[in-house]
Amino acid sequence: MAHHCGSHGEGCNDHSHDLHTHENNNQDLLLSGCADPHCNSGHCHDGPAGDMAALNAQLTRLMQFNKESQVKSKKSEFKFWSTQPVPDFDEDSTENKAIEEDRPKKDVKSTPYQLPDNFSWSDLDLNNDEHLDELYNLLYENYVEDDDHIFRFNYSREFLKW
Repeated sequence: MAHHCGSHGEGCNDHSHDLHTHENNNQDLLLSGCADPHCNSGHCHDGPAGDMAALNAQLTRLMQFNKESQVKSKKSEFKFWSTQPVPDFDEDSTENKAIEEDRPKKDVKSTPYQLPDNFSWSDLDLNNDEHLDELYNLLYENYVEDDDHIFRFNYSREFLKW
């Protein structure tokens, strides 16, 4: 259904359209496929050359929109990582160095952190098979599966001793 689009501004009244779009949000901007800078609506040129120009313009807008969306989502998705001593996604991290410089022994906390009631610290001797099995089972049963429950790591006892 072809009609003249007078609502989208000057330069567009002499074209006919199969699709009528309103450019008041990003989604409609992506749907607008005309490469003519004076035409603010989509699909206004007949023939293969016009179709290709419209397709190229639409793909360009889609790629730009996708890039902007990814940058925004990366910054908002990783609230935890923004508090950690790791590089940001857009940060150039070519230098390989320690996160913190070595501290003198006198500056290192000499007493363990306080744990909640009914919990206690334990020293493990990984040369003791009973301790090694206890650590292996703790990790295997609790801490080795990814969030999607697809990937299960299996740290060997030899690896834990290493």
